[in-house]
Amino acid sequence: MKLLSIVFFMISACLSVLAQEVPKPAVSPQPFRIVPQPDAPLRIISADTKLMPPDNRGIEVFVVVENVSPQLISTYATLRGSESQPNISACLGPPGSFGRGLKPGQKAGTSSWQMASSLDSEAAVWIDFVELADGTRWGADKCAIGEFRDGESAGIRSQKEQLLRILREQGVESLIQFIKENFQSETYWKIVEAGGKTLLPIAPPEGHSKRWEEGFLAGAKTVLQNVIEAERDHGASEVEHVLLRSGRPT
Repeated sequence: MKLLSIVFFMISACLSVLAQEVPKPAVSPQPFRIVPQPDAPLRIISADTKLMPPDNRGIEVFVVVENVSPQLISTYATLRGSESQPNISACLGPPGSFGRGLKPGQKAGTSSWQMASSLDSEAAVWIDFVELADGTRWGADKCAIGEFRDGESAGIRSQKEQLLRILREQGVESLIQFIKENFQSETYWKIVEAGGKTLLPIAPPEGHSKRWEEGFLAGAKTVLQNVIEAERDHGASEVEHVLLRSGRPT
């Protein structure tokens, strides 16, 4: 009898250990609630969420929008927040790129990552900023995308002016060499890592916000990348065409 009791105890203990080792199935997060914005030129169609493996501590938020305006949309940004904490919000960000803009009736999806612990059952999403092709803007723009875009335009313009001046005074070969020495070399990265000032991209002027300066540098770097790609893929003759092209580089 005593032996049976010991065997029973051991079996019960093993079953208990096995029960503890079996992981509980992860509960999928609820889709974000979409805040109605009937006057917005952009409409959120869905805001789905899913757990990010392997530890399920992160959540992927996939927001799909549709252009409901008669114009091309250049860029946009979405914002997520909570009904219980209206003053706390996070930018889900603008899309990296969707070609030459979002056409009327066209849809686009943007994926972003959020900590699972930062969300609650009242998580909601809405349009924060929209910029139309004619420059018209809509939204509160808490993410300061408009400010970034203003800096970006200035950076593109200033960087093009600097490179065009070198091109016309010294020729395309000297321009490409200048870029290689001051933007593509190991020396450039050493200066960047040390927090020093580089010759390329051109430095933003003083008197602007950090967000504007970020946009300025992003625009200037895009011009440099476009010049490098143009020379590599199409030859030196394409460089001037890139620098004379109007609008933001694609």
